[in-house]
Amino acid sequence: MANNVATIIRAPHEVIEAITDRKTISFNKIVPMPKKLASEEASFIDISAAFAAGIASHTVPHRRHLHCSALTLNDDSFEAFIRYLRNKREFGFFTPMCFMRSNWGVDSEPYWQNISKERISFRTSNYHPYKIISQLSKMFPNELIEVEYANEDIGRKCGSYTIKNGKVIKSREAPDEYGKDTIHILKKWRAFAFPIFDERSSPLDYDYDEDWNHIDDEENYGCIPEKQA
Repeated sequence: MANNVATIIRAPHEVIEAITDRKTISFNKIVPMPKKLASEEASFIDISAAFAAGIASHTVPHRRHLHCSALTLNDDSFEAFIRYLRNKREFGFFTPMCFMRSNWGVDSEPYWQNISKERISFRTSNYHPYKIISQLSKMFPNELIEVEYANEDIGRKCGSYTIKNGKVIKSREAPDEYGKDTIHILKKWRAFAFPIFDERSSPLDYDYDEDWNHIDDEENYGCIPEKQA
């Protein structure tokens, strides 16, 4: 199941304009995908053909595909197998998804987009698009770009950074793990991450109380944190 990752970017208007196309945020505007490769359906991968071509890491493995051979594929999968090989030879990437992961750092164009003059927000699937933001930053080497990100596991895999000319000059990031003795830190990161992930909802809609306790905290951490003074 895909994990939604929310990102907010604050930057001068000309930077925002560079990543938007007709009021739509477009990673393809920063690192364009070859048009012929882009014409394929990016969200669909023939798993049997992918295993036969050796690109199983970009699919969901299944036991019956582990020993796929091109010679045993059905007609549709064999055509997909040939297409993947042609893509690799012509463009350097088997599929659109291979291109996007390598060049954009994500699996697709962003969704749930909001655009204003010096601020954009959007979501991506599974990953934060650091690669595309780094490329955007290099296009404007004298400008500071401020970035915040958070995923749907509120309080984890979230943080912020300032980037200039493709280099992070300031950053902070939530810990990877929390325990009973550090849940107070998790609560602070929840307070940070929630408005990034969902600007329109109330924490109560996600079962958090006013002190950022969650209904699952007792099960996950063996305690319910004390309310903040």
